[in-house]
Amino acid sequence: MGKRSCIRRAILVIFHSPLVILGLHASSAPAKTTCPRRDSVATIDPSTDYRVRGDRCEGVYGRFSGASARAKIVGFHRRELPFVPFASLQQAAIAVAAPAGMRNIGIRAVSLRPRLYYAMDTDLPEGRSRFSWGTSILSNPKVALNARELALLACDNACREDPRTQYYPVEMLAPPAGKYDLGYEIVFQSDVDVLSGIGG
Repeated sequence: MGKRSCIRRAILVIFHSPLVILGLHASSAPAKTTCPRRDSVATIDPSTDYRVRGDRCEGVYGRFSGASARAKIVGFHRRELPFVPFASLQQAAIAVAAPAGMRNIGIRAVSLRPRLYYAMDTDLPEGRSRFSWGTSILSNPKVALNARELALLACDNACREDPRTQYYPVEMLAPPAGKYDLGYEIVFQSDVDVLSGIGG
């Protein structure tokens, strides 16, 4: 009989290099006043819905109305993220390796687990290179992510898919990254699941 599997594609690229910034031109963007995933489909659980939560937008959402199977960059990591459940922490923390004086750097975090559409979006205050947030959503039993299931991205230009957008490496501080420095990681993912059939 034929088998059908549903896979949400996430492609991981690891490479060794000095400090890397992806992009061609620096660009500034206006301060964010609404959540960037405002066109996503809300879930039915208000305890975990994606919405404004203090200094960030965070939660679980449905698929975008304009979701695409085209792969896009969702993570640029300075070190490998650890297999540590967020339920063991009260705060998650990251550091961004961006040039001094950079402004309007956006932070994007998304789930890599198939069919779990979690996201955390925020902007770094000017002059700051670190950000931390509570793990109440990440550790919620309906989410229950570990750090290795998260993709982290820092970028200017409101993180638009644009040749002018620059991406900066992100390092996980809490939980701490693995002790082995395996280089930078770039993670690509599509918005939708990809159906594949195997005849047999």
